[in-house]
Formats: sequence, C-alpha cells, structure tokens
Amino acid sequence: MAKTNTFSGVKLKYRTVEHYKKNKEFDHFVFQQALSADGPADGNNFTLVAYARTKYLNVLNGGKPVECEEVKSVDFAGTKPDVQFGNMKLNTVLLDILYPPGITSDLTVYATGYWDNGPYVRYTASTIGRNDAPIRVRIDPSPPA
Repeated sequence: MAKTNTFSGVKLKYRTVEHYKKNKEFDHFVFQQALSADGPADGNNFTLVAYARTKYLNVLNGGKPVECEEVKSVDFAGTKPDVQFGNMKLNTVLLDILYPPGITSDLTVYATGYWDNGPYVRYTASTIGRNDAPIRVRIDPSPPA
C-alpha cells in the first residue's frame, strides 16, 4: 500500500506581510517543510514554517518563525515514497505581484503538486485581488529550482 502524505499550507495575515515589507532590511520569506504530529495513519503530514530574511540571509524577528496559521490542504496528497526537502523563497518581486496597490488580503501558501514529477513538492502563494479574483505565483523548492 502506498503512503499518502499530506501537505498543509500556511496563511500569513496581511498585517504581518505588510510589517515585513515595510522593513528596509527585509528581502524575502523562506518557507520550510516541517513534519507535523497529526499525520494520516498511512503517511505523514508536512506543514510549513516561515521565516523573514534579509538579503544577507539573516533571520529577522530575533531568529524566530513568522506568525502564521496552518491551512489544511484539500487539493494535493502526495503518494511518492520519498519526500525531499527544499526551501521555498518568496521575494519582494513576487510579493509585489501578489500585492498590487489596494490589495490587502492575507497570504496563503499551499502545496500544488510535485516539481518536475520528482520528490520535491511545489507550492503556490496566493492572495485575493479585485473582484475576488485570485492572484497566484508559484514558488518552487530550492534545490533543485
């Protein structure tokens, strides 16, 4: 029987994203997979931890993770026998796409499939734009992307 891993996402409140975007030292968020204690009986549940970093790769917030809320994934369950871990970087260029002027929705990051059909999980970052239209950018794991 194949393992079924689940991949929870996270939601960052708009005020949290805006707080870091206003910080002159802020360069990007890094999302890392973490093994959660509430996995399915035949697999594991991986959730995300978020960090705010400078362009010199220092961690802001005293080295602590960014406050975020776990979001259960309903669109993607992994059945690969192995899962490889890779950091996902969401920089200010991508944040500007997600937050055009006037958009103040929360930021959600969630799993959407495997990167290049390998063991790395691909994630998407999303906000809600005008007329409730989603704004999405893909954030691939590194390595390999």
